[in-house]
Parts: sequence; structure tokens; C-alpha cells
Amino acid sequence: MEIGLPGYELPLEQTLLGNLGIELGELGKDRCEGSMPIDRRTQQPAGVAHGGALISLAETLASIGTALNIDLATHYCVGQEINASLLRPARAGDTVKGVATILHRGRTTMVWDVRLANGDGKLVAVCRCTIATRPRFEGNAPDAVRQRSAAGAPPRAAGSRPHRSHGD
Repeated sequence: MEIGLPGYELPLEQTLLGNLGIELGELGKDRCEGSMPIDRRTQQPAGVAHGGALISLAETLASIGTALNIDLATHYCVGQEINASLLRPARAGDTVKGVATILHRGRTTMVWDVRLANGDGKLVAVCRCTIATRPRFEGNAPDAVRQRSAAGAPPRAAGSRPHRSHGD
């Protein structure tokens, strides 16, 4: 499965999306849709969806929507803040469907409203995701990510960017 965006060079099967079984639907600059099965990968021991998996679906849809709004050759996007209200359990065997709609399109951040619903169309979660956009740096340009992936290296090479603490 591929998105077809120049900044998303890794096959989705090699990312969290593939591991959680997230399927992408209609994708646009203002609205993105996707779904995720509630199964052994995404449930907690009680047999219902794990909140972290639901939040991963929400951030995925908001991040892809943000990516569609920026130049991925020069910028990348990452989750900055997520607020989620988990309203009801999604049971094992169900599929959760998500719809992300943009609330704010800024220069360095975008804010998305994400609604997750169960197979009956009942709300499971309501999320607000703030996605940051940042200039690319050496080591995370699309070609470098693709080359490291092909070589079996992690997506970001160690030492490609020095670590800085908040006090720096």
C-alpha cells in the first residue's frame, strides 16, 4: 500500500499504519478518511479497542491531511498535540472509521477535528490533532529516507541531527 506522496517514501507496511491494519480512504487537503480493524493488533486484553490505537488512527489521518497541504520536498509534518475523548468502546471484530476535517491551516501548524465511529456509525472518539510542519534537514529528505530503508537502516540515521534539550 502506498500513498503516492513524495515525502512518504517508506512502504506503509513498514510503518505503524501497516502494523495496525489502517486502511486509507478518500484523502484531500480539507478531509481525510480511513479505517482500522479492532483485532489482536489494536485491542486491549478486555477485548475492546486500545485508546492508543484509536489515537494513532486519528493522528494518521490528520498527518496525511497536513502532508497534502505542504511541499514535502522541503517540509515534513509531525504530531504536536492530540486531545482525545474516548466516548464508547469499539469491540473486537468491529472496524473503526475515521474522518478528519481541517479546522486551521497555518504556516507552521494545522489543526484537525477527527471523528471515529464504529460499524454502527456511533461515535467512539472525538479527537483534536495539532500537526506541526517543519523544514527538512539533512538526513530526513525523501531520498535519504528511501535509501536507508532499502539498506535496512532505521528511517533516521543516528547522528543525522544532534539532540538538543529544551534548555539549549
